[in-house]
Amino acid sequence: MGNRKKTRVDAQAPAPRKSSRFRRIVYPALFLTTLLVYAPVLGFDFVNFDDSVYVFENPHVLRGLTADGVSWAFTSADATAYWIPLTRLSHMLDVKLFGLNRGLHHFTNLLIHALAALLLFAFLDLATLALRPLRRVWNKGLVLEKLPFFALSGIAAVITFHAQQSGGAVRTTETFPVGLRIGNALVSYATYFSQMFWPKGLAVFYRYPSSIPVWKPLLAVALSVLPRPVPGE
Repeated sequence: MGNRKKTRVDAQAPAPRKSSRFRRIVYPALFLTTLLVYAPVLGFDFVNFDDSVYVFENPHVLRGLTADGVSWAFTSADATAYWIPLTRLSHMLDVKLFGLNRGLHHFTNLLIHALAALLLFAFLDLATLALRPLRRVWNKGLVLEKLPFFALSGIAAVITFHAQQSGGAVRTTETFPVGLRIGNALVSYATYFSQMFWPKGLAVFYRYPSSIPVWKPLLAVALSVLPRPVPGE
């Protein structure tokens, strides 16, 4: 009998063809489903909650995309107390292209929402792959590549905080103690997650609680640390 070469098969190696075929189906399906589910917004009017401030009564936005408007978008917080230059630029571009056609303004929002759904799915897809045992490798080069993005995020956070503080949107720890803020954050995360499956008690504006029962943040923490199966194991 001649020599036979044995081929070692790695049982944990990914199946690229199957994954690629899966993505070619899921990504378009997710995008089209999002568009179809939210398509009724194309017939909606502007909202009288804050669309007047952001769009149809904002003199900077009504001029369309101009050099002065771009400067205003990056340097002013105005009455909104938010530093949201990309949102402002998007509204100005919409006015430049569509005027005040509310259906086309909503179409821009719908398109951005569908693209955001794809980005979130792609992130979760890559995060799942990163959890596989064979991919738990420290790559210094990849980490260094992310540092500029981390720095930009930090700069944006500082500017946003300054804008909100200047606009009166930031309260002192005497008004809202640190413990109350931490408890509210924990409960809010758990509430938002539960509302994905049972959308009850939704509102445009949620009042900040004056107090929170201790059991609520404790329950939120307990639910967040429940053991989960790691994909691929």
